[in-house]
Amino acid sequence: TTENKSKVRLAPNQLVDIKGNKTQVRKVDVSEYISWKDNLLLLHQRPVGDVLKKLERYYGCKIRYDAEITTLSLSGKLDLQTDITNVMDNLCLSLSLHYTIIKYMKKYTNRIKLMPKFTKCMSLAMILTFTGYEEAFAEMSYAEQTSFTVSMENQTLKSVINWVEKNSQFIFIYRTDIDLSRRVNVDVRNKTIEEVLKQMFAGTDLEYHIRDRQVIIRKAISREETRP
Repeated sequence: TTENKSKVRLAPNQLVDIKGNKTQVRKVDVSEYISWKDNLLLLHQRPVGDVLKKLERYYGCKIRYDAEITTLSLSGKLDLQTDITNVMDNLCLSLSLHYTIIKYMKKYTNRIKLMPKFTKCMSLAMILTFTGYEEAFAEMSYAEQTSFTVSMENQTLKSVINWVEKNSQFIFIYRTDIDLSRRVNVDVRNKTIEEVLKQMFAGTDLEYHIRDRQVIIRKAISREETRP
């Protein structure tokens, strides 16, 4: 009900925006609003600023970031079944960002600061980098336990990603500006996700990272770009 007492009837998969006496009904993907109950954040060309606001509410923390970061957007799915540090690792890996956690003992809250690539301000607080991923998942991971048998010819990268997500617990996240229309061939028998991804991205300018069930796709970064 709006301020002027008018009523709006919604059909399934609709959302109403109310501003003063004005209402606007629009169609939405309901799964984007309820996926959190499955420990997932669904992203469809979602601005990074919106993603960070949702993470603030979900984990009860404060995230600071520069305005330039808000020009980026993400698609795919972000795994929320782990703690905030793992989620930030996955998020930053997909965006080629770094972050620090600043602890405020008096308030018993953590603040996270996002920074593009390597900057001098990284020395302000404890630095969490992307080293030691293998150690973090030293025990048998989902990626090691899961095998695939599939033969796909002349399929887009997006189609193969959809097939993997439908037939496993793996979920992918990537920047919206990454082109997944390239056509590829995949032919594996009882192979891990590693072999599937190798065939998918062979000969492309993309790279992948596997962190348990989360798969991050991003533009390949040269060693020169990763130097401070």
